[in-house]
Amino acid sequence: MLIRRSDGTPQEIIGLWTDVTAQRQADGVLRRQADIINQIQETVISIDLDGYVMSWNKGAGGCLDIRRKRRLANISHSSTRWKTVSS
Repeated sequence: MLIRRSDGTPQEIIGLWTDVTAQRQADGVLRRQADIINQIQETVISIDLDGYVMSWNKGAGGCLDIRRKRRLANISHSSTRWKTVSS
């Protein structure tokens, strides 16, 4: 915001900015890690602490036939079956 003197000349500029350098660097690291994971031919599946499948790589897509299950799934820790989550 431009603050002017009584005669109309600029006196000062008041503003706000945020340094996003660290966030951009973190985003770049995550992109590189995702690229590496997608190049691995073995099955890689990430699960959250509640047991929900959050992501998988291309190797897991073929092995687990995930392409047809485009929804999140819950892995039962007591067995190897997949539980579909209703959305």
